[in-house]
Amino acid sequence: MKKIIYSFLSLVALATLMSSCRKNVSPLPEARAGAMVLLEAVNSSLFDVQDLPNARYTGTLRDPRGNVASMEVYAKITRSTTAFSELKFVKSITNVNGDFEITASEVAIAVGTIVDTLKAGATDDQTINLTSATDLQAGDKIDFINRVKDKEGVEHQISDISQNLNGNVGQRSAYDFTTFVSCPFVAANVVGTYSVVDDPFGAGLNNATRKITIEPGSGADKFIIKDIFGHFAAGGAKEDNNYDVVVGVNAATGEVTVEKQHAWDPALINLTTTDGTVEGAGFVLTCTGAIRLTLTHRVSTSTYPNTYVYNLQKD
Repeated sequence: MKKIIYSFLSLVALATLMSSCRKNVSPLPEARAGAMVLLEAVNSSLFDVQDLPNARYTGTLRDPRGNVASMEVYAKITRSTTAFSELKFVKSITNVNGDFEITASEVAIAVGTIVDTLKAGATDDQTINLTSATDLQAGDKIDFINRVKDKEGVEHQISDISQNLNGNVGQRSAYDFTTFVSCPFVAANVVGTYSVVDDPFGAGLNNATRKITIEPGSGADKFIIKDIFGHFAAGGAKEDNNYDVVVGVNAATGEVTVEKQHAWDPALINLTTTDGTVEGAGFVLTCTGAIRLTLTHRVSTSTYPNTYVYNLQKD
């Protein structure tokens, strides 16, 4: 009987202690709702150089957490490889659950000035003044690096987002996206001789002033960059081992895609592995003679890849 009473009293004491502990525990603070805007769809992603007054970036936005008051659009412009603008405020979008547009005119007027701080031989910064959409040029790159205001008035930038999240393929953050001023592709105009503007991968192996030849591809939506990096397979005769790369084109926009293909010999940089490949994307602007690619180079080992720009200008 004593054991039963002792056990009962022990349970009562434990229950009392647990109740007392619960009273002293502070409630957890409520987590803030996220402030994310997604690019649900993009309907028009390029500014057509032939119709700049009417050019616009359009799509649909979505606020998945319902906590966004507005998205503040900022833009900067890069022209060629040296001229660029500061990040400038363009507009505020308050409907973050529906259609939106950003016009070329809004961007040009907001940016106002492109500053070229790297011009060769210049003693002072050179400026390019933008007063309307028609001051934009084919090949101009426009980066939108936006900010989001939540319903409590707090502003969020892309640096506030987990880089793991922001880097995920397909997560479609509207904090950061890019467009170009483009022009339709004319197959007959892409053929010819080009000077190398940028090729950091090939520069260590070749003469930087070399010329590149482009030939027609197997259809109107393809062309071939002959001997792309100006070197050949190790141990072979140059005329027998040039690496040519086939480029696919979206004729309406000038966007290009380089499917994965052999393009260089790893032995030339002392890698003992299989043939090096490239793959990537970019633009061909037959209206200005410029070709701009971003190419990822791969080999069979996991210590690569590396990504390089590859830019040509028609002579």
